[in-house]
Amino acid sequence: MGYSYSYTDAKDVLFFYDNEGVGAYDPYFTPKKQQIHSGLFIVNYKPTKKLLVEAKVNYGFNATIRNPYSINNIEVDGFYDETFTPVEYTGSISYNLSNRFGAKITYINQETFFYTRENFNLGLNFNI
Repeated sequence: MGYSYSYTDAKDVLFFYDNEGVGAYDPYFTPKKQQIHSGLFIVNYKPTKKLLVEAKVNYGFNATIRNPYSINNIEVDGFYDETFTPVEYTGSISYNLSNRFGAKITYINQETFFYTRENFNLGLNFNI
């Protein structure tokens, strides 16, 4: 178990309003004074010499960000404070087929202020 703190403040906030007055970040999310306080919970289990199972939960119990707003839907007029709850679940299974070759499957489910993602990875490692 543990605690994590992160702070992000983009130099330039790349948020704009299009011709229809819809706001978007372009080309990517640029947070303004984002702070996240999280609890980390990590467990692993090694039932055999070759097999390792791991799980991690990162739960943001206090997260804040400054969001852009507009009065006329043309340009950013200022920022307001917003709270959110970021959460990330990660699970992995690693198996060493030999001393030189191993495989790892990882699943990630993550929710942030701006996006949600699910990701599956398969890694094959060969040691020379």
